[in-house]
Amino acid sequence: MSRALGCTMEHVQFAQFLVILAADPPLRFILLSILHIAYAIIRAFQALVKNLNLRRQPARGVHLPRDKVPAHIALVLAHGDAQKRHGQLSVDDVKAMLESVLRVAEWSQAVRVSKLTVYDREGVLVSKAGYLRRKLLPTQEPETDNQTLKPIVLNYPLTPPLSDVSTEATETESDVGDSMDFGSTQFTVPASSEKAQPLCINVISDKDGRTEVALCARQLAAFQKTQNKQLDPATLFKLDINTLDAVLEAKLQSPDMLLVHSMAPGLFKRPLELHAFPPWQIRLTEMHHSQVRRFLPLGKSYTVVEEAAFAQALDIYSDAEFRLGK
Repeated sequence: MSRALGCTMEHVQFAQFLVILAADPPLRFILLSILHIAYAIIRAFQALVKNLNLRRQPARGVHLPRDKVPAHIALVLAHGDAQKRHGQLSVDDVKAMLESVLRVAEWSQAVRVSKLTVYDREGVLVSKAGYLRRKLLPTQEPETDNQTLKPIVLNYPLTPPLSDVSTEATETESDVGDSMDFGSTQFTVPASSEKAQPLCINVISDKDGRTEVALCARQLAAFQKTQNKQLDPATLFKLDINTLDAVLEAKLQSPDMLLVHSMAPGLFKRPLELHAFPPWQIRLTEMHHSQVRRFLPLGKSYTVVEEAAFAQALDIYSDAEFRLGK
């Protein structure tokens, strides 16, 4: 009886507190502000502890066996907002991008990945494809970094179009005369051992997506011209999805795993963005976002892809369940 009476008194006191709180908006605002601040502090402390624990734990290596390994990996390198505002990438920034590609290429070949596609929206990697080829192919003559790497100027239009942001990266002096056609910046890294297999590397940018759409339209138009029979104007042109997919993916098939790496570190994790990566190449792709978390604004402006991030992406892909449907 006494316990029931005590619970009833507590309920009455809580109800009286709610009535006072509802009748006093300033008090309600102060109380809610205190609760929100306390919740934010607790969440920040939990995130800090989790980050410290992850750093202390030994990362699973890339070379460990997994149930599934992607045959085709796509690497998207996203530039930082500060570099976009300044309109220029320093030599160190370009080196970080190229080092990321070289690392991922080495790890991909170690886990027997057959194809690697590297992409950045502004086309910096396309302009440096000759440098990557010389570093990855043993038959190429080596050159010093000072002779090949130069600052990159990002040229943005004053008034970008509404549907698409037309951006391109140009060098102050050209590195090599690589063709800008889709799929032409491609080379194969030979196997380093008997157990390894060759790695085919594609270097693309957002221009390749628009170029491929135009090429697809020209191919379809040329095919229609070869048809001798007359068609009704109402049914002059018919295109099914399978034919369109076959034309678009003739040179570059859909990747099995997509790793988006934000080059610039930050306090808060950025949302996953594709950065205009060709959309028809990601029909059934396992995506992973990599970004270095930094609580203090110190250190380099660009970060390379870490082995732990690549290994984590492989683990997620290995555990993923793919349902292709009927």
